[in-house]
Amino acid sequence: MTPTRSFLAPLAALHLVAALLPAGCYRTTVRTGRAGDGATHSGRQWFTLAGLVPLSDPDGRECAGGLARADSKYSFTDVLINFGLFTAGYLGGSLACRGDDSDEAACSAAGSALVPFLLGSRTVEYECADQRGATAPRWRNQASASVAPAWSPR
Repeated sequence: MTPTRSFLAPLAALHLVAALLPAGCYRTTVRTGRAGDGATHSGRQWFTLAGLVPLSDPDGRECAGGLARADSKYSFTDVLINFGLFTAGYLGGSLACRGDDSDEAACSAAGSALVPFLLGSRTVEYECADQRGATAPRWRNQASASVAPAWSPR
């Protein structure tokens, strides 16, 4: 049985939902314990192979004193980028197998999954460490690095 055009429309909607479901928002925050300079910078990082291989340089290189905070998140802009990549893959797959309805559905599905797998992005926001009042990270107290705190049961 070969799929008809009426079958392809619900299939396209199903693929759209499948592309946007894993696009849930997440946020990873790293705090170093240093005082920040107050300015928040933002950038976009690009990846391939489902995020395993970076395509762009890491942000924050302009921070001479290091970072005070870094947030990596999947924002609404990243959802729109993912949707565009999904759509481009879907259309490319449809055009690659144009004319044969049975292959067109399979090619559309493969294209819509392959392109977002090969290219993806995430948003990075960070704050440079203040060099004037730089402090040691919270996990390390330089004044008493070798002395454990005493506890008394009063």
